[in-house]
Amino acid sequence: MPFLEPPFSADLPFTSAERVEIRRRAKQLVARRRSTWLVMLAFVVVVTVAILFLPKTVLLLARWGIPRVVAILLVNLVTTLGLLGVVFIALHRIWLRARRQAVRELGYPICVECGYDLRADRSNPDHCPECGSRR
Repeated sequence: MPFLEPPFSADLPFTSAERVEIRRRAKQLVARRRSTWLVMLAFVVVVTVAILFLPKTVLLLARWGIPRVVAILLVNLVTTLGLLGVVFIALHRIWLRARRQAVRELGYPICVECGYDLRADRSNPDHCPECGSRR
């Protein structure tokens, strides 16, 4: 799975009005989805726990011979980048799914999980041939 995969196949012929409608519907879906708010809540909890354990980590690194200022900078940098990366990936997945759902609502048969174009494949009406998820 590519890191930043396109939400759906480039073969789907969208007009500019349909693209605007897809963006509008996806925004509504993301705002209504509980998973978005759960990701944000988890981010707040993880940040709180990380802040509580930062002093202990800095002391451990200082005992290993790393200067205290460098240890503080290193721990803060690694913690911040790690947390932001996890939140970015989670929100990106939520956004992809919402865009795919918006495309399905416009009448284009695509898989919500992987974005596979289901127009030509009628061999298995219950599952996506690309990822195996239920249609």
